[in-house]
Amino acid sequence: MSSEKGLMEKASDAASNAANTVKEAVMGKEKDGVDKAVDDAAATVKDAKDAAKDQSNSSSDKAEDVKEAAVNFGNDVKEAAQEAKKDVQYIRRSQTSHLHPETTHLLVHCNQSDGRGLTRRTKKILCALAASKVWLLPHQYILDSLAAGRLLPECQYDLGSNCTGALTELYVAPRDIRLGVEQSGGFFKDWKVVVVLPDLDKRRQYTDILTCGGAHVYPWTLQHLVDNSKECIGRLKMVVTDPSLLLNEKFQEFLMAVGETIPVVSCTFIEEFLTSASNPNPAIFDTLSEDVIQMHMEENAMAVEEPFYDIERLGSPNLGIRPDHVRMKLKLPSRSLASLFNEKCHSPDSDVVEVIQLNETNRVEEEIPSSLEAIDSPPDPHNHVRIQDRTTFKDKIKRLKALADQLRHGHPKELTAIESTSVPTNNFDRLILNSIIAAKANAMKAQLERPPPDQLLGLLVSQNEDHWDPSTIGSIVSEIRYRNEIVVIESPFETPKY
Repeated sequence: MSSEKGLMEKASDAASNAANTVKEAVMGKEKDGVDKAVDDAAATVKDAKDAAKDQSNSSSDKAEDVKEAAVNFGNDVKEAAQEAKKDVQYIRRSQTSHLHPETTHLLVHCNQSDGRGLTRRTKKILCALAASKVWLLPHQYILDSLAAGRLLPECQYDLGSNCTGALTELYVAPRDIRLGVEQSGGFFKDWKVVVVLPDLDKRRQYTDILTCGGAHVYPWTLQHLVDNSKECIGRLKMVVTDPSLLLNEKFQEFLMAVGETIPVVSCTFIEEFLTSASNPNPAIFDTLSEDVIQMHMEENAMAVEEPFYDIERLGSPNLGIRPDHVRMKLKLPSRSLASLFNEKCHSPDSDVVEVIQLNETNRVEEEIPSSLEAIDSPPDPHNHVRIQDRTTFKDKIKRLKALADQLRHGHPKELTAIESTSVPTNNFDRLILNSIIAAKANAMKAQLERPPPDQLLGLLVSQNEDHWDPSTIGSIVSEIRYRNEIVVIESPFETPKY
């Protein structure tokens, strides 16, 4: 570029000199001088143009060379990527709590910068420990592997290596056991277990953990357990349950029958079994021990001599809800009701749920329409329901029927007591919430010409029936999706489906 600039300057100077010469020649009538000056200027300009053209050709050649080098580099990168894929079958980022059966490396969050910090006992981590073939690694492992250009050996990054104190108990034992049972198929290989828990999500969680560890978890119904308790005793290795089930007479009968022969343990036993240096004693986690039962009763302020209440749960089978979840019962002592629900009830006049004191002659099953079916349900001490006990028994039955009719026809008039700040934790709350959401969606259908083009959002009822804030719906739905607690409606015009 500098040589080209110099030539152009020379051409400019030559042209200027030629112009001066022409001027002098014209003034002096020197024709020969004029011709010579013009020829010199033209030659100089031609030389400058030729030099600029040569410079342009040279730059073009260099550009082609750079382009060819870039293509070759891209091919090299592509080949390197293909080679890397031979070592790693897939890398996936999952926000769910399920562990993919083909996963070999699980990156976990650590609190300390050196990657040795204590991490939480999440379901996915417990599944990885149970599977006995999955490396638990900090994110630093991937960063160092990228810097090295290859997958580094996992041993020096394993959360069970170079640990001290509390970390030793949490990670070293699982690592050592994993290395010993890696080829055997999991921590719980050949275990035959029944997971009898009142909370459906918790039941699925521990079922997945045991299944990842190679155990066979039997499906069950309450009647099947009661009718086949002797067969279960001869087949099962363990029953995982919760002390609250002892409130149900049928569950109590089953647990007492099998507890004489096989361990009946709490969920904590599974976690301790995966993270303890030695196998924990099942007797410490025995659900049927007097200490555990007494502690559970004291915590929930349960007085057996007090009257029981039935909490009737109503929904609509016409709103896409499974028929077997239309109505369920829960029995708890009155003192327990006060301790469990007082802090939860912000709307004492709600019609969502009624607490009905029953006697032997008037039972709700005889008064409820035939379209509403009932199933037995184990007690759930964490129900988020509203309590109202001001009207007579017959009035409550009428109001329950009216509630069911409102839900079926999608025209809720007084159903505005579902809180947007708490996520339901049981089937009934999901049922009522979904019913109200569907009814609200039907009511909104007449007001909306078409659904928002970019918003496939769930709708959540607030305490003020007329208050709908679209700007907050996205955050609410994101939280619900993340916590995986209830189904999210993807359009204002669709009914909820499980």
